[in-house]
Amino acid sequence: MTEAGLAAVMNSYNELDGVPCAADRWLLTELLRDQLGFDGIVVSDYDAVDMLRTIYHTASSEGQAAVQAISAGLDVELPGDVNFSHLADEVTGGHLDEGVLDTAVTRVLTVKARVGLIPGMAARSAAGAPPDRAEAAEVRRAIAARGLVLLANDGTLPLTPRGGRVVVVGPAADELRVHFGAYTSVANAEMPLGMTAVMTGQVPGVDPATFMFTDIFQPRMPGFDERFEAEARRIHPDAPTALDALRGFDPTVAFVPLGHFEADPGPVLDQAAVTAAVAGADVVIALVGERTGWVGNNTAGEGRSTASPGLPGDQDELVALLAATGKPLVTVVVSGRPLLLDTVARASRAVLLAPLLGEEAGPAIAGAVFGTINPSGKLPSTFPRHLGQIPTYHGHHFGSGYDHPTGTRHGYNDLDDDTPRYAFGHGLSYSTFDVTLDESAEPAVEESDGLLRARLLVANTGTVDGETVVQLYARDEAATVVRPVRQLLGFTRLALAAGETRRVLLEAPVERLFYTMADGARGLEAGDVTVLAALSSDDIRCSRTVPLSARRA
Repeated sequence: MTEAGLAAVMNSYNELDGVPCAADRWLLTELLRDQLGFDGIVVSDYDAVDMLRTIYHTASSEGQAAVQAISAGLDVELPGDVNFSHLADEVTGGHLDEGVLDTAVTRVLTVKARVGLIPGMAARSAAGAPPDRAEAAEVRRAIAARGLVLLANDGTLPLTPRGGRVVVVGPAADELRVHFGAYTSVANAEMPLGMTAVMTGQVPGVDPATFMFTDIFQPRMPGFDERFEAEARRIHPDAPTALDALRGFDPTVAFVPLGHFEADPGPVLDQAAVTAAVAGADVVIALVGERTGWVGNNTAGEGRSTASPGLPGDQDELVALLAATGKPLVTVVVSGRPLLLDTVARASRAVLLAPLLGEEAGPAIAGAVFGTINPSGKLPSTFPRHLGQIPTYHGHHFGSGYDHPTGTRHGYNDLDDDTPRYAFGHGLSYSTFDVTLDESAEPAVEESDGLLRARLLVANTGTVDGETVVQLYARDEAATVVRPVRQLLGFTRLALAAGETRRVLLEAPVERLFYTMADGARGLEAGDVTVLAALSSDDIRCSRTVPLSARRA
């Protein structure tokens, strides 16, 4: 936190051990400020202070809610001052020490002064030049290209334009909105439409008289899909859908509208209809996924939890029926979170993840499918094989989880493989890469001046130029507090020409291995630490064990 130089932190909505985070002094003051050294302002998530009254019932009035929050270390109530407007009365009534209020005000004014919002206290920075739209577009394209993750490929990808008849299916094929998540231009434009619908009684199950801001996220909005899609296209008129972008490479690409995001949208899929739809195809591309956002018929996004994180509607069934036709199947999954993709993985020759890439999603997907983009993205989370494996993550403790590098543990007796479907850090390429320790000069792995250093040789062993992300993990081999089987310490992205080898130095502060010891102090006990260089958390290419001395924060 101090390394990042954060100026503002927002509380979460949940409670810890019965104390709502918006009113948790241990969390917002003792941990955040006293231990972690944060010196900025803490602001509430929308309506979090009000929830102390309306949801958690730790306060019976607006004033009590305000006192609980500000006493915990929360400085600003958002989006309004429904509760904090009572703070003066609480001070006058003897329920709040005025010094607590002064502290919060000082923090707010300090941050405002830093950014030039208080005349005479700090110079306002001169207005910069207007943004360069061409440069911004180039950055967007680069992010989208590097954000794609090739999850699986048996050599079917990349395709050759006009190399055979391509048939595209799936509900994500010709929709633009699906590529935008919450906190985007599209979600921001949809919010007033949704709010108006709620407040005018157009949304079933929501009473405008008792409406709270957070009520906007859950209800379905029948009949709004076309309005929201039209809004997305209005905001981004030059952004093609994935179908449009694929046709930009090959105008002969055909489209059959099969599959739905919702469970009960219309006709039931059947094998005969699916087989007939793709009868003339040399390869089938299924674009599936889920809608992510704030309002409307989403299955993911803020306030959109699901009991089973799978493909919604009939999309799993669609993929299975397509596989049964015997046609080579490429599946593109549009999602910003881990999903259960067992059916997709078993049915598809290649699987490409497009994680909410916005207006550049279509061109990025088409570029990867036809080979003008060589995928290089890596997963920032773990994709399980089965719902029962959740929670699953690469940094689980010794004695739990799926990976046991120094011993055997019992797994699930109804799974042939206890590992994730796609592990943290996973991501393939049209190139192949290797990572080895560089033993040519200094020690390949060492600790010096508080830094763990790994000297590596990274090679593109394929026949095409490409990029990869080399990852550095570490494992504390013994400690009095159970440690993870691996921790990510650092990573770097490299672009390598076919056949090229490059020396790489990866380093990370030893403090990243610190943990909370039995006495409450943070630090590291003396002992061996194994440093691992990898292309993913389940693709460790080389390692070296080094001794580290004890140290404390």
